[in-house]
Amino acid sequence: MNTNLLKILKRITNDYGEAILADPQRLKPLFSDYAKNEQKEERVAFGRCIEAGAYNELKKTRTADERRRVKSTLADQVYSRTGIYKTQCNDALDLLEAVIFNQAQQTPPIPQNVPQNAPQTNMPYNVQPGNIQSSKKGHKKLIQSIAGGVLLAALVLVLVKILPPILEKEKAVSFYNNGVSYFNNKDYDNAITQLTEAVRLNPDYARAYEVRARSYFFKEQYNMAVSGFDDTLRLDPNNALVYQFRGTAYIQLGQYDMAVKDYSDSIRLEPDNALSYIIRGEAYYQLGQYGIAVRDFNDAIRLDPNNAAAYADRGAAYAMLGQRSQAIEDLEKSLILDPSVDWVKQFLEALKYQEVLQEFWKGRLLRGLWGY
Repeated sequence: MNTNLLKILKRITNDYGEAILADPQRLKPLFSDYAKNEQKEERVAFGRCIEAGAYNELKKTRTADERRRVKSTLADQVYSRTGIYKTQCNDALDLLEAVIFNQAQQTPPIPQNVPQNAPQTNMPYNVQPGNIQSSKKGHKKLIQSIAGGVLLAALVLVLVKILPPILEKEKAVSFYNNGVSYFNNKDYDNAITQLTEAVRLNPDYARAYEVRARSYFFKEQYNMAVSGFDDTLRLDPNNALVYQFRGTAYIQLGQYDMAVKDYSDSIRLEPDNALSYIIRGEAYYQLGQYGIAVRDFNDAIRLDPNNAAAYADRGAAYAMLGQRSQAIEDLEKSLILDPSVDWVKQFLEALKYQEVLQEFWKGRLLRGLWGY
């Protein structure tokens, strides 16, 4: 999370009240003005998330799990409609969540200072009046000696056993933040270097494994990406977005059965995510299971009726099933929603040409005209 943007957004809400977060028309120009020295991509991603109703959706949540699911769905929606990278959308939504719920940036705990002097304890003594003073002095020295030894042992324990792992985790956070900065600038090689150091210092740093795996993914090193997502899911088994990334990596590797499993897990965690149904349907299509693919595309259209990709993919599946009229209808609908996709145009033209050709030969056969 960009701490500068967090401070800026808090300043805006202090100046204008939290209600400004629900008003994209007022908030976007204010945020752009306040954050004009920050990266343009981060400002744009935040603006798109605000336009998607992120404030109202997050405000309705009650638990961290609900917020995680809402953020993942919003990031998918913004990505599918604008092409803004999901990691930038996630960072923008984390920023908004932190302001709404007054969360501080998560860093490893800092050890408390060890007291320099142990407290004195008054203990009751059952002694004769003549021995009270001498008994008190003797017990006081004994208590001070024991307390000093305990304090020294505690200090050694902190210095030798407790403090080094804490300091290493703090260093890991620094390397992670550097890695995320490189990642956002698409400098994936340096991102991988920084994040590798982060997981070396903290082997349980799930988020560092995830961003490093995404870096491999965007470098098209899909085997390395799969391995990194394996590490992430070992530590964070309910991360739907990681299942989606790993499933897409499997598709790039031609392992469509593994992609189906990962997108099934994603749908189990986020049953209202239309994009997961689309990509699982594409995996079924590659496996030749066109009927099952059509069912997934149906679910995607039910969840997102204006998704051009869902209609295009369903049209292709219908064509493979020999249902040409349904295929043509879906491909035409897809081009109405998004006329810029060349393969859909070409597929539709081929289907229509095939239909015309069949009608032409059918007519020749009926007339008995065999090429003369």
